[in-house]
Amino acid sequence: MASKFLNLSNTNRAITETEFPVSRIHKLVAETEESFVKGTQKYDFEEIIRADIGVAQDPDHGPITFARQMMALACLPALRSDPMFPSDVKSRVEQLLNDCPGRGLGSYVATYGIEGIRKHVAEFIERRDGHPSNYENIYLCSGSDYILRHIIQAFAVVSNGKPSGVLTPIPGPPQYSWTITQHRMKPVSYNLKYDDNGWSIDVDELKRTLDESRKFCCPRVILINNPGNPAGQILTKQNIEDIIKFAYNEKLFIIADEVYQNNIYSDEKEFVSFKKVLCDLGSPYDGMQMASVMSTSKGYLGECGARGGYFELLNVDAEERYVLYKLLSSNTCPNVAGQIYVESLVNPPRKGDPSYELFINERNKIMSLHKSKIELITENLKGIKGISSIKPEGAPYIFAQMEVPPKAVKEAERQSICPSEMYTTKLLRSTGICVSPGLIFGQIPGRYFFRMSALLPKSKLRSVVARIQEFHESFLLKYK
Repeated sequence: MASKFLNLSNTNRAITETEFPVSRIHKLVAETEESFVKGTQKYDFEEIIRADIGVAQDPDHGPITFARQMMALACLPALRSDPMFPSDVKSRVEQLLNDCPGRGLGSYVATYGIEGIRKHVAEFIERRDGHPSNYENIYLCSGSDYILRHIIQAFAVVSNGKPSGVLTPIPGPPQYSWTITQHRMKPVSYNLKYDDNGWSIDVDELKRTLDESRKFCCPRVILINNPGNPAGQILTKQNIEDIIKFAYNEKLFIIADEVYQNNIYSDEKEFVSFKKVLCDLGSPYDGMQMASVMSTSKGYLGECGARGGYFELLNVDAEERYVLYKLLSSNTCPNVAGQIYVESLVNPPRKGDPSYELFINERNKIMSLHKSKIELITENLKGIKGISSIKPEGAPYIFAQMEVPPKAVKEAERQSICPSEMYTTKLLRSTGICVSPGLIFGQIPGRYFFRMSALLPKSKLRSVVARIQEFHESFLLKYK
């Protein structure tokens, strides 16, 4: 019998010893879908509804035409003479291809990304924030997860026998802790403040967490998710100022994950970037080092599979930038298709361009649909006894808290799983509705949540919430 050259005893421990609940949940969903399709197990539902995934391009609307036209012309040169494509799209693609070696989408491009697109990113940031942006500090990359992985990796050192630490929000995106642990660093979890006014970041909690973490690591980075996933909070300018001053006093590098900046659903709040607040504060804060991250997967564009994104570095010297350059060089160049979507995001049609009216109409329709779906879900969840949720201000998710009776908590403990995971597993197998357990994002001790995407077809939302209500009532009755 041939020897197994890859087994758990000789596999990278940074992977095998890292718990990543998302993988376990996805495996469960895949197994349920397979048994449902093949009919190997009987279920009391007619379809599986993936309410756990935030896929922005749902059946209620298609992609942004302008962005897809840009991609089509870049991919297939023969289409450039087709009269169905507007003249502004043709001229933009022509300029893009001039920046590509060999004038082709299949070319390797610079490690930093296509220079013309980087310049347009810098112009976009200047328009947004009212402060200068140097394109040489802009890096185009294959999605925000890729970006975070490479920036965090640069801090992976051991000082005085202790690994580096990264402050991460709870609840927050699960890939944060996974990425940090993979590089033998320590995730330092700080709890978001949760009350009737919604979710926010409490600087006293940051200080408490930081001081405690110094016993087992050297904290060097603070990760901020704004607007927040999964809780949907938009930080106020004052809150951001307090965080920046805290990071300055504690000598922490700020990574601002701002990928949901175009997902704003509150009439009372607006997105303000960390860079703008930092620059507005003036000396000494405007000299702080920071990275801000943006993606093409979110907002109205929603090109998740294209894997496009960028980050801007602030106040990082050339020698340190070269370290990041070396890390990025290991992948030769960023995804060129993703870069074209970055171009569509930061340099959309302007008023007077042939593509402008259609672009504005599509963008407004998409954002209006997102907002109406969130309102529909949150309004209907209010009628369910034992489930409470705060309407998200940004990011297209509802992070709902559910009542889990002590008897159910004890059953979950016997199964060695989190009560929120037991709850969502039973929901899936009873109704075919898949939502994400709060376990994935981190939960306030003693409280249990699930995350539901608002980006489902509107025609299904009422029935989905109704089935969740029916399940929850029977769940409470069972474990009364």
